[in-house]
Amino acid sequence: MRKSLFRMALAGVMASSMATFTHASGQLPVPPSTEQFKSHEACFAALEDTYTEDMKQIRPKKREPNGDVREVTLDTKGIERLGPKHARYEATLWYHNGRLNSELQKTETSHTYERLLSECTDKTLQTSGENGYTLSTFDP
Repeated sequence: MRKSLFRMALAGVMASSMATFTHASGQLPVPPSTEQFKSHEACFAALEDTYTEDMKQIRPKKREPNGDVREVTLDTKGIERLGPKHARYEATLWYHNGRLNSELQKTETSHTYERLLSECTDKTLQTSGENGYTLSTFDP
């Protein structure tokens, strides 16, 4: 639930900014948040839940009958233990969406991402992140 709300906030910020800016790439930070848990173990469990939720987002590259291409990838080292009561989860979900560009006879793929950094220090979970996009790529 916490993760879903964070992702929805990221998506809302990104959607409103993309309509305004016409840059080749960009990023927008999301205000950091802090959450208190009853124990370090409960905080660590929240990191595990976020990691599990991110893993469910992965979608292999698939070409639709109309030529559209979709893929979701996850870049992460997983949850890292930095000390007895210190753990971190950093991840970037990449969304790749392509469509045939008939003029170029190539597939133009746009790339957007959601980067998340969550860190448990004792019972405190601090979360920050950013939403961004990069230049499109063109494939035969």
